[in-house]
Amino acid sequence: LIMIVACSKVPVEELKGGIFLSENLSSVEYDDVKVEDSKGNTVFQDDFSSLKSEWGKNKEWEIINGVAKLDGLKKSDSRLAIYSKEWKASTITIKGKKVLGNDGLYLGFSAKDKNSYYEFIVGGFGNTRTILKKSGVDGGVVAECKESDFEPLPTDQVVELKVELKGNKIRCYVDNKLLISYKINENNKS
Repeated sequence: LIMIVACSKVPVEELKGGIFLSENLSSVEYDDVKVEDSKGNTVFQDDFSSLKSEWGKNKEWEIINGVAKLDGLKKSDSRLAIYSKEWKASTITIKGKKVLGNDGLYLGFSAKDKNSYYEFIVGGFGNTRTILKKSGVDGGVVAECKESDFEPLPTDQVVELKVELKGNKIRCYVDNKLLISYKINENNKS
């Protein structure tokens, strides 16, 4: 008796969606965000000279002297977000600075809503790890910076975060140094 079982591949999820800026019980500042599509066209750009309406309303964030500031020492995961199901970003860059606190900078992307996103966390977990996290039922830490490449995020120093999305590949950089390279698997989608 021969049994034939047909298996079909689960399609790889398309990396599209908005962005968000966040933190975890730390005071942070962000500036000069730029989102480009695969052809290098600017999809969104903000120098935080004022708060653009696309960000929505969040009373916890302030725009002061051309930077988005959050004193998050009393509250975790306060997001400044643009959720979108349509953006097909290819490259996201932003400058960030940890001002005070134990944790670092959080850049969310492919954010369709507040429960469906990826997040590049630099200096998370008490400034001991840099990771790529996926939200949702099949979520969790999906990739991590090698221990030999990890450097704690300095306080009061501006760094540039960059995320590149190409097909099913995600590459995450700090100051142009590649820290995480991740490929979404067709079978488990993470």
